[in-house]
Formats: sequence, structure tokens, C-alpha cells
Amino acid sequence: MSAAAPAPAAAPVAAAMLRVRLGAEQFALALGAVEEVLECPPLAAVPGGAAELLGAFPHRGRFVPVFAAERLLGASRGSETGVVLVLCPRPGAPHRVGVLVDDVEDVITIDRTQLARAPRTSTTGSVVLGVARMGPDLVAVVDTDALLASCRPARDVEDA
Repeated sequence: MSAAAPAPAAAPVAAAMLRVRLGAEQFALALGAVEEVLECPPLAAVPGGAAELLGAFPHRGRFVPVFAAERLLGASRGSETGVVLVLCPRPGAPHRVGVLVDDVEDVITIDRTQLARAPRTSTTGSVVLGVARMGPDLVAVVDTDALLASCRPARDVEDA
């Protein structure tokens, strides 16, 4: 008789998330993917860049492309200024992406049992995992891997 295959590991029950604001809406991203939060620096234009690409800035010897979170998440910005979340797909990876949001609210813990289905739209369909109620607020929980996958400049800007 052969041994039974081990059961797959269960996803973590609770996760630390960084809550950010875009206009009146709140989103949460996996805290582990956020390497830094910076006031938005001056951005250099990237000719031929994707529509959601706002520009790039030098950071630690490389150019970091900065994308408009409102275009990726289907939300409206509430401010002309903002902060850039420097996201890293995994610790130690050389690739970095910046996402411009209005502000960072706080760090929250979201239990996967709190997630309710998010309304599907053409913009958020594959990026938002669900919504969670945090007190009186609804927070859209972002699939950080899907968000990073959607942040592709039309050309390589990191070594420009």
C-alpha cells in the first residue's frame, strides 16, 4: 500500500496588509511586498511607455517605473500629490515597481474569512481578491502578484 500524498499547505489565515487610499476608496496590499513608501519624487517621462506608466525615478542605482494606481485599480485619485509604494515581487529581486497612491493609512490584519466577493469590473477583475469590512469602511484587498504583473512598461526603464 502506498503512502497518501501530504495535504497541501493551507493559506495563511491572517495577513498583514498596508491600507492605502485612492480618493474615497481604500485598498490593502500585502505588507511583505512593500519595500518602501516615499513622497513622490520628480518623475522622468518614459517615451513609448504604457498608458498607466507615469514616469520613472532613480532609486538605489536603478530607475523605478511608477504606475498610476487609479488606472490599475479602477479608482479615482483624490489628490494631485501622493506617495509612491516601492513594490518588490520577492525579497532580494532586482526588479522594483512604484505605484502612486494618495496616501498610506495604516497597517491592518485581514483574516481570509473576512473577504467577501468584490464586484467584477474590467479594471479590477483580476487584481482585487475581495473586500473586507474594517469598522465602518470597506477595504478592497489587492492581489499584489497580479498588480505587479500588470505593471509592465512598454520598454525597459530600469537600466535606462
